[in-house]
Amino acid sequence: MGDILHTFPVLGFLRSRFPEARIHWIVEESCSSLVKAHPAVDRVICIDSKKWRRNLWSRQSWKELQSIVHDLRSTSYDIVFDLQGNIKSALCTFLARSSCKVGFGRASVSESPNLLCTHHRFDPPASGSIREDLLFLPKSFYGVQEEEFFDEALYLQITAEEREILNTFFAKPQLNSSSSLRVIVSPGSRWRNKCLSFDVLEDFLQLVSEMTSCTFLFSWGDAEEKAVSEKLHRSFPDSSCLLDKLSLPLLQHFMGASNLVIAMDSLPLHLCATTDTPSYAFFGPSAAIKYQAKGKHRGA
Repeated sequence: MGDILHTFPVLGFLRSRFPEARIHWIVEESCSSLVKAHPAVDRVICIDSKKWRRNLWSRQSWKELQSIVHDLRSTSYDIVFDLQGNIKSALCTFLARSSCKVGFGRASVSESPNLLCTHHRFDPPASGSIREDLLFLPKSFYGVQEEEFFDEALYLQITAEEREILNTFFAKPQLNSSSSLRVIVSPGSRWRNKCLSFDVLEDFLQLVSEMTSCTFLFSWGDAEEKAVSEKLHRSFPDSSCLLDKLSLPLLQHFMGASNLVIAMDSLPLHLCATTDTPSYAFFGPSAAIKYQAKGKHRGA
């Protein structure tokens, strides 16, 4: 899902250049909630490659595959952008009906067979962030030279029930003090080697609480992260709240209503980057220069 969030500036660029364009997005079913909630996407085409590989000889799998192939072949696209650069995305690019397919060049493509399925190829500069790399493809194809990043804040679509949850939560007196900051803390990551140890994170948050008046809002995505957030909540009983499990669009709106997000190199960090809320992140095995959220209020 982090990869999907990195591509959002591409949508901003395309929508700003072609306001009336119809934008379709092919995405794995498990990651589709983010794409479906994006206001610039007109149609989402879901695939489930893992399920199909597990049940390769299933009649249902072949029916679903045939439906996807028919779908991609029945629509004539003016342009197809392959923003993943691997074999799986190459198959989708190959099947999509278009005479103009744009992807990464030989120096930057993830898996070289992908080169067989694109007509126009571009290699981003090595010094750019991952978001700049992805944005480099459409900007190069259209000959756009400006430095503008097309990374304006956007808000994903949420339901009326989720809107009510958001409004009710932030109506609490504890969160409406003009002298206290609302700080979302996301201690987890899918890759556990990207996480701080509990003691280091607890000490860091103690320093934050001593430097400024704030209320910590601890978020989580799975049982392991919930256990860490519950433990942190117990460490700051009078100045923190444990959030419920939130959908990603709703979590984004929580971030937009907060003053700061503290996260690892993780999905929540990249979700925060779609808002105007400042962030502070910790990087371990991955390079901050490549994956840090762009902007003057994005620390690492």
